[in-house]
Amino acid sequence: MADMHTFTSSFHAGAPSGTVAEVDISSELSRRHARLPDSAAENQALKQLAQEMAENPGNILQKLVEVAHDLCRADTAGISLLETHDGRAVFRWEALAGVYAAHRNRTMPRDASPCGTTLDRNATQLMYMAERAFPALKAEPPVVEALLVPFHVGERPIGTVWVVAHDDRRKFDSEDARIVRTLATFASAGWQLWTAKAALEDKVNAIRGCNDTLENEDHKRAERLLLMKRQLRDLAAELGRIETQERNRLATDLHDNLAQLLNLAVTKLMMVQKEPDRWTKYIPQIAVHLHEAFAYTRTLMTDLHPAFLDEGHDLSRAVAWVAERMQRQGLTVTVYDDGEPKELDEEILTVTYRSLQELLWNVLKHAGVDEARVSLTRVGEHVKVIVQDRGSGFDMSHLLGKREDGGFGLVHVRERLDHFGGRLEIVSCADGTSMTLTVPLKNAESARRGARSDGQDQPLGRPATQQQDTRIRVLLADDHAIVRDGLRSLIERETDMIVVGEASDGDMAVQMTREIQPDVVVTDINMPRMSGLEATQRIKDEHPTIAVIGLSMDDDERTVNAMRKAGAAAHVQKGRSFETICGAIRESVAKVKGQRAW
Repeated sequence: MADMHTFTSSFHAGAPSGTVAEVDISSELSRRHARLPDSAAENQALKQLAQEMAENPGNILQKLVEVAHDLCRADTAGISLLETHDGRAVFRWEALAGVYAAHRNRTMPRDASPCGTTLDRNATQLMYMAERAFPALKAEPPVVEALLVPFHVGERPIGTVWVVAHDDRRKFDSEDARIVRTLATFASAGWQLWTAKAALEDKVNAIRGCNDTLENEDHKRAERLLLMKRQLRDLAAELGRIETQERNRLATDLHDNLAQLLNLAVTKLMMVQKEPDRWTKYIPQIAVHLHEAFAYTRTLMTDLHPAFLDEGHDLSRAVAWVAERMQRQGLTVTVYDDGEPKELDEEILTVTYRSLQELLWNVLKHAGVDEARVSLTRVGEHVKVIVQDRGSGFDMSHLLGKREDGGFGLVHVRERLDHFGGRLEIVSCADGTSMTLTVPLKNAESARRGARSDGQDQPLGRPATQQQDTRIRVLLADDHAIVRDGLRSLIERETDMIVVGEASDGDMAVQMTREIQPDVVVTDINMPRMSGLEATQRIKDEHPTIAVIGLSMDDDERTVNAMRKAGAAAHVQKGRSFETICGAIRESVAKVKGQRAW
């Protein structure tokens, strides 16, 4: 909540008359009788939010608090964002609905607000007469009950979504808490879209400012000025086209996935209402639909803001992320890495992975092939990213100029790299094309020490270093990206394991096993192009000392026996706990090491 004592003379700050423990009544949420969900109203509200997110992302947070105000029957609802003003942490009311709607954009120190307590505890909070512990909240009408829920992007706290009652007639319950938590998930995705749009507008305004400055230059720069003006118009057109495409894509995805899952859940809830004696049949189905909805939301948030931008800024991880997504578009990308660390500044990493996406899209659109190779090599204070294909070659004048669809071709990539001290080099002929991105490392002095300079590649995951990594090296194979992402995030929490590669089908798993030489391959049994069973047979025939663990949705005895006959060390049902999978990985490796010693 914000600095309400700045709004009118009736807002006062003074010494606390109570403690946070005395105003905290969060336990009441589980004791109070919860009202029944209004499924129809909630479904309609979520559809409105999805439409707003697609059509007007700049207004999504305001729309969200209006929904919270209506669904929770609150007197006031709002979103407080954690920001830094003049070197101190403050909360700012970004969006408001209800009684306090006129006080938008007011601020309050973090440690003087119940929002700070909510972020510290990272849990839903219900407070009664919070002004006793937070005197700045004294107001007319008073804040009688406040229900607050935190939201984050990754591990970064962003702010809180909250609803307020100004008298004792309105008591919030667990149903209100559930609604606000659901809206907090939307708030996280909405905040990312909102900030991305603002950053895009800032860049456009900055370019326009440069354009205005250049118009005052002397006659010798007139030709350059005209070129930049044309590029500005093209950029504005490109940004508009991309924004429209992304809105349409996001709206379609939300309609085809999230809205459908929520509709199914609502429909079955209505069936429970009609047939209460059959709730044991429908409730598990509803839980599955909601779980899928949450999984889709997490995947959408990851696509909008990849985790590697917040965690380590590792180029190798970013390249693997791009390769996996290009695989979905029909381009098989084989990645080779020299194994050296490749940490980049965040801005350079963003430019580099987006430039790589642009290069691979050019391969897919113009080269006439469905395969490409990406090599990562650290050379001195820089990293080289080489994209190669065996296609028919490119029309260089076409690619380095404006595209027919309104884009920039590769000239935009080249200019973005030049800005950060990088460069783009292209060699194209009838036998194929080689495109090289060169970008600076984050720490030039560190990069200089021990960096390779021979430019030779090694398969991804086999470091060319003096020290031996003793962690268990795992290759994941599953045709569902959500499953691979989940397994990767869980396995990499273990200190003795590391995921060195991901395959989306059996054929890719066999090929990557040859190149990466992992200790363990964890493979789904049912995959396209080549089944997990056939892939296991080939892997064990070629690499007897590599352990294979099979995964499947069921625990059918015939399936288990077939996998063991193919050479699998173990079979794990996907519904089992994560500890079961980790235990199987460790036991398989120990068994293989014992065979080697014997």
